[in-house]
Amino acid sequence: MEAKLTEFMTRLHEQNATFSCLDFRSFSIEEIGDNDFVYADPPYLITCAAYNEQGGWTQKHEYALLGLLDDLNERNIKFALSNVIESKGKRNAILQEWIDKQNYRMVNLNYSYKNSNYQRKNKESETKEILVVNY
Repeated sequence: MEAKLTEFMTRLHEQNATFSCLDFRSFSIEEIGDNDFVYADPPYLITCAAYNEQGGWTQKHEYALLGLLDDLNERNIKFALSNVIESKGKRNAILQEWIDKQNYRMVNLNYSYKNSNYQRKNKESETKEILVVNY
């Protein structure tokens, strides 16, 4: 793991990279070009977390972010989106329909969270974490 991190840092320093941590609503696609890459890791619509309480992340936010990613795609800007397509018996239909409609590539991430939350009642229900890319 240390060797991979060192290799990553070496390659990163060889490039002209800028990292930003922004709310997607503050993000301006006019400032980036087709050689840039955008990574989005939003709150997950169908999971229970503090950011989802009291309307922190809603369907309206989900649609707006997906629209921004479509705009990036139209400008030939590569992106990756981390998300959860299924959790605790719920499915993110908005996300699935968007992936299917736009023909984006969905990569299943094979992670197990069975031991990560001792308070979770249904530890056997599957959480499907994904990465969606337009390249």
